[in-house]
Amino acid sequence: MADFDKDSKQPLVMDVQQVVKQIIAGYENFEKRASHWVQKDGIQNCWDARKCEKNEDKKWKCVIELHQNSKKSIVSITDYGTYGLTGKRLDKKELQKEQPVKERWCRFENYAFSNKAKKKERHLLGSRGRGKFVFSGASDTMTTLYDTLRDDKVYRLGRRIVEKLDAPTWVEEDQKAKEILIDQTEGLLQPLKHVGTRIIIMEPSKELVEDIQDGLMEQFISETWWEIIEKFDAKIIVKNGKDSKTVEPVTKKFPCSLMTQTKISRPKTSPDQKIFIKESVPIPSTKYRIKKLYILYDPNQTFDDRQVGISVQRDGMSITHHHIDFLGSNLSEHITGYVTVDEQFQGAMREQEGPEHYSYNWSKAPTSYLSFIIKKLCKEFATEQLGWKEGQSAKTTKSDKKADDRARNKANEVAKRMGFGKGKRTITKTGKTTKTKKNPKLVGIQLNDLAFPNE
Repeated sequence: MADFDKDSKQPLVMDVQQVVKQIIAGYENFEKRASHWVQKDGIQNCWDARKCEKNEDKKWKCVIELHQNSKKSIVSITDYGTYGLTGKRLDKKELQKEQPVKERWCRFENYAFSNKAKKKERHLLGSRGRGKFVFSGASDTMTTLYDTLRDDKVYRLGRRIVEKLDAPTWVEEDQKAKEILIDQTEGLLQPLKHVGTRIIIMEPSKELVEDIQDGLMEQFISETWWEIIEKFDAKIIVKNGKDSKTVEPVTKKFPCSLMTQTKISRPKTSPDQKIFIKESVPIPSTKYRIKKLYILYDPNQTFDDRQVGISVQRDGMSITHHHIDFLGSNLSEHITGYVTVDEQFQGAMREQEGPEHYSYNWSKAPTSYLSFIIKKLCKEFATEQLGWKEGQSAKTTKSDKKADDRARNKANEVAKRMGFGKGKRTITKTGKTTKTKKNPKLVGIQLNDLAFPNE
């Protein structure tokens, strides 16, 4: 049979830097702040590597830390209560075969080796393997290190640099690895002394550094990982020099918590707050159920884009928020909540989940069935407790009027501070009224990170 000369074979050459930029662009479609995807993928990696699935021994912990001196900044993500990077470095021939989850080292170093949702491994959040390049994208030089200590006492240090046509990794072990770490980080880091893994982002972006310094990173973690903090007592810590903060779940601000509802009753922050809770609700056209739907309406709070709507949970992580714009902005902007589903249904949801773990395809089964029941229950809540009626978007409700009043009062307050409005009225000593004339002012409006509701 005629065939090509074997010496004419040439491998595909890729612009790897461009591939990484495209991966990052995928994340930016859903979330502009690099620190948000760093914490989401970083903690996901740590949580997937835990030894105790339900953290019964309370040994799991994740620490995100900013290290700085006068010349250098480094961000590290360190896990505790995990296995470390087990397994060995595999060659191309071995990598052609499907490798078990315990081959953590080769999975970490290579790209697109997915976690299959096997029955005993359903709790794994990662599925595509692209998250490791999030850390490269958060580095101004696309350089990352990692070090790991395993149960067999092997200490290993690795480095990845995303180059134009490759993203190679280097590795050393034991004493030489320790010397390289100290040298490469200029003494900011010392080798790991506990079993686990540490991801090290060299030359982190200014945005990432600032979000750790000003507490925004802590807020992102609180909103993304509240469920494992409440349910499994997972400890997630953000450190900046001597400043160390253990993240508290965003649900701590709710009148009742997810896991301890019968034990903890918190005072309402507003007399107009309304709460709606439904448990064990059948999901139409499936054999599965919603474990819990929690909705909080607070007319005195306007929730931002990361909080508004119903947080859809999978395996303890907030994947996305199901928006409820159909209720009208005067209601939907003041509603937040979450939904949790059966463990078996979570496995089915993975198939319709975006590779960045920020979205679901709501138009395709089975997530379309979940979307249907969320909308139905939200309408039930709004009708029973908020006076909402189907198709009444143009009709002003009692809550709409309150919202209008608050907006008008706030606008007047801002205008007054800026010196807008009619001329100032003054009464002289003789009783005459005078009016100061105002000069028009030039106003500029800047919209940062403008996002449209769909593509």
